[in-house]
Amino acid sequence: MARQNRVAHRRRLAEIVGEYARKGSKLYIEGKLQTSSWEDKQSSERKYRTEIVARDIILLGSRDNGQKAGGEMPGEQSTPEPAAAVVDDDIPF
Repeated sequence: MARQNRVAHRRRLAEIVGEYARKGSKLYIEGKLQTSSWEDKQSSERKYRTEIVARDIILLGSRDNGQKAGGEMPGEQSTPEPAAAVVDDDIPF
């Protein structure tokens, strides 16, 4: 039952990111890194993939962040949105 809840939670996070985030959007992602490896059948090379397994995602900035065509308007200044402070001790690597 707990596994189903985690899968449903990850699915919902993916839906939210797919709906609201665009290329250039700022996100805060909390979770873990998961690395897997396999042998390429064609080249017999060892391949590696590292994925982010998200527990929580916070969309930073405004809703139109990353969607402006042509960048900022003349005279408009970019002001960063406040975000939670991240201390080096919080980073697991």
